[in-house]
Amino acid sequence: MPCAAFANAKEQALTKCDKSSAGRIDPRAVSVCGAVNDSAWLFTLSSCSGRCYLWRGEGVKATAAFSRGRVSHDRVDAAYFLAADAREEHASFAAAPLGAERTDGGALWLRFEPFILHVRCADAAAANALMRSARTVFKNVGLQSANFTADGVCVAIVGDEGLDMPLRDEDGQSLFRERHVDWLTALVNDKHDRNWAKIARFEADLRVALAAFEAAREDDDDGAPSAGGKLRYDAVGDVACLRRPLRDGEDGADVAARALASNAKLRVVVAPAAGQTLASGGAACAPSEPFAILGGGKRSPLVTTHKEHDVAIVVDLNACFFSPRLATERLRISKAVGRGERVLCLFAGCGPEALLISAKTACERVVAVESNAVATACLARSRQTLRRSKGDRVADKLEIVTDDALSELRRRADSGETFDRVTCPRPKGRRDGDRVDGDADDADDGGDGGGGPDGALFLRALLPLLTPTSVVHWTDFAADRELPDCARTRTFLERECAAFGAGCHVLHCARAGTSSVAARQYRVTVDFRLGDAGPRAPSVHPHNLPLRGTQRPRD
Repeated sequence: MPCAAFANAKEQALTKCDKSSAGRIDPRAVSVCGAVNDSAWLFTLSSCSGRCYLWRGEGVKATAAFSRGRVSHDRVDAAYFLAADAREEHASFAAAPLGAERTDGGALWLRFEPFILHVRCADAAAANALMRSARTVFKNVGLQSANFTADGVCVAIVGDEGLDMPLRDEDGQSLFRERHVDWLTALVNDKHDRNWAKIARFEADLRVALAAFEAAREDDDDGAPSAGGKLRYDAVGDVACLRRPLRDGEDGADVAARALASNAKLRVVVAPAAGQTLASGGAACAPSEPFAILGGGKRSPLVTTHKEHDVAIVVDLNACFFSPRLATERLRISKAVGRGERVLCLFAGCGPEALLISAKTACERVVAVESNAVATACLARSRQTLRRSKGDRVADKLEIVTDDALSELRRRADSGETFDRVTCPRPKGRRDGDRVDGDADDADDGGDGGGGPDGALFLRALLPLLTPTSVVHWTDFAADRELPDCARTRTFLERECAAFGAGCHVLHCARAGTSSVAARQYRVTVDFRLGDAGPRAPSVHPHNLPLRGTQRPRD
């Protein structure tokens, strides 16, 4: 595994609050950044998914003679060039860029900047694996320095879909007329489409390259090596949770001693009951049988405080599901949360996502809904810790609701409430989730992530709480043969959104976490939204839907 200096640098870099104007990673870059950060050997330093904007001045950013406006990370429409924009922060860019009248301020330029990514790599081998996969797609890839330090070296990856062209001359006269707008719009949108396609190709190649790279460098750091073989466990707070039950004839005291010797922070060692593994529970389900304590002292209830990205999470291991192996997925989602967003966390359990989003983002509010009273009691204790460490302003953003998710969704929909982002692990059980074949009585109920109709019921109750630009992080289960497209999950989401009268535009689809939940079964996360247009397109914001966060017009 990478050295401690690199691991510490990664932890510090990924847990810092995003201080950009948006307060988040660009939505189109979230998935590829997640692929990088899933690796222990890499972490992202900065990223941009590509954007277009208007600018004036000398053309060199970070100088007093440069100003920009109408920044868009998504497709544009004719209004981008023809309509005034009262939301624009800089008054010089509020007027229509191609209006017939002369404007003050001199020349006006249109620029498209392609994808850019800076990644810290633990060593030369990791940097080489990253650059090899990037060079299959992008031309501008290289080291920013030839000096490797204890915390690694930086690799820069820059796309090649750039554009710089004038829209007005230095006297403020428009160089184009209304008849040119369709061409300009298509030109910019084509740049976006080509840029996004390259990002998707790069991400696919990167995931394959990193899987091969890590397989080649796999070691025994999961636990202390011994004559008994690998000792695999998850460290949750000060509790070591074995990933499997004890085998016949295996000495629990010896296993506990080996685990405690491998990590000085551990105080208790437990194992799942026979027939269970740590991954066998549903998205937020408590284990059906309590853990067996193997050594280190008795503890009842089995409560511990786990630190994840500098956020304290209180967990009752016998009452609610928690896996540290989903930490990178939780971080990926929190990095996508923008300034002023309202976030809904369904089936929140002990609230790791809700706590991380509250502590690490500039969101307006987080609502965590969970029917398990023990889990919400743990979340309330975590909120108290958050209040002491981060203050009232951060802790008060988090609202905890102990109620059935379906009832809560219907109540909030009736009140007209909406959210900008929703995390929703699909329930999994005998009658939970979308059916593979539509027959609720089949003996194969639950196979390949199947189940009854309840997943559809939850999704139908959720859709009225969304605006066209709201993002849903839908966690599902998929067989290995369904990866990476997850066509069954996509079909289910598209069918239900179509029945609601909306589109289903998938932004991200990949495995969630680092391990399987059962033999050849994996958690997957599909991020989708109902609208496909960018935040500036009028079609995205019908007059009967409220605007949230950065979508609000400026006063």
